[in-house]
Amino acid sequence: MASEIEVSNFIDHQIAQIYFDNQDAGGNIRFWRARRPGARWRWILFDTDWGMGLHDSLAYRNNSLAFHTTADGPAWPNPPWSTFMLRKLLENPEFRSQFLNRFADHLNASLQPERVLTRIEAFYRQYQPEMPRHTERWGQNLGRWEKEVEALRTFARKRPAFMWRHLGEAFEPGSPVALELAVSKGGEIVVNKHLQVHNVFQGWYFASIPVDVEAIPAYGYRFSHWEGTTAGQHNPSMKISLARGAVRLQAVFEPAVHALAGKLVINEICPAGAGAGDWVELFNDSRKPVSLKGIELRDQLGHSFVFPDVVIGAKAYLIVSKDPDRFRKAFPGAHPVTGPLPFGLNRYEEGLYLYGPHKESIDSVAYCLSGEQAGAVLSLKLPSLDNQDPTHWSLLPGSGTPNAPNPFYLESRIFREQKQIIQLGILGSLLFVVLILYIFRQKEPL
Repeated sequence: MASEIEVSNFIDHQIAQIYFDNQDAGGNIRFWRARRPGARWRWILFDTDWGMGLHDSLAYRNNSLAFHTTADGPAWPNPPWSTFMLRKLLENPEFRSQFLNRFADHLNASLQPERVLTRIEAFYRQYQPEMPRHTERWGQNLGRWEKEVEALRTFARKRPAFMWRHLGEAFEPGSPVALELAVSKGGEIVVNKHLQVHNVFQGWYFASIPVDVEAIPAYGYRFSHWEGTTAGQHNPSMKISLARGAVRLQAVFEPAVHALAGKLVINEICPAGAGAGDWVELFNDSRKPVSLKGIELRDQLGHSFVFPDVVIGAKAYLIVSKDPDRFRKAFPGAHPVTGPLPFGLNRYEEGLYLYGPHKESIDSVAYCLSGEQAGAVLSLKLPSLDNQDPTHWSLLPGSGTPNAPNPFYLESRIFREQKQIIQLGILGSLLFVVLILYIFRQKEPL
């Protein structure tokens, strides 16, 4: 099944329908997949207006989990074929654990009463000024609208408690147990490969189902250790058992900067290159050759390229190409070249990160281009500038300047040399004048 459908998307879709108590879900099933090999089916949330108590002010109590997993439902709204896939998948222990943990993630975060109430209030404030004219135009009662909005608020406040009860009755996974997480500066925690924690988190999970946690360092940091109930753990990924009661954990990160930081620079980027393909240019801004063996280049999606034993000379360039042979044909004089990159570069929005062998930060760049800018080559104006500042980059039409000085850098260097020549010329002229005056002074009679 996992090879045919995107399981996490299917679970999210079912959780939404069950939480909303959508009484019309069986008749509104929509799904899609991309037209390419290996693409998996995903679900589209469609027509949920018959939910959150549209025709029942006490709908927050309804056991929608049973409704959406019944094997003998009526022809409408939930015929047996419409509940078949969820019913059968829930017989699988691995899927059932993932379903329950994912449901808990949402009840702790996206479906938390405070968050849902905030969203309701935002829509309420948006439409409120228009409602008097709307109700007058269609002969409706403004008081009825206010009453329906209040029904939504009541549903948001009371629904989670009943969801916990229905899940517990259906699967007997043990009582919900508290999980508290905290994050030090320099990273985040990802719960169940889904829920991101950037500061503090307090939630509930079922006692019999382990919870996955992973400490993800931010750029410039690395994971150090966990503190709390399972103190002493140095593995960034682990499963937490709640069978013995509440767990409190803090992920601790520490700065991690490589010796090449500020010296090895991402200097030019060609996304979606028409002739040479995608490539990235690095510049060694130091006075010594540098070995790149073990250094890693990543994109914002986590795709990775680890450099082979290649050396970049002092004040020299290196091209990292998605297709080195194609690049050499387009730029036969631009060498050295390494690769191939196992990933392409997004022409609109991308992040690139250089790491040392032990995840130490070296350099990083992020860009976001509009439609008319897409396809241009990004060129750092000067290698010494902070390349995380968008104003320090320029967009070059055409194919760029691989393994050569960027235009602004070249212009500034020529200007600097011209200025030095002019200064030397002025100094020489002054020395010549002084020398002539000295000679005349020596010839004057006493």
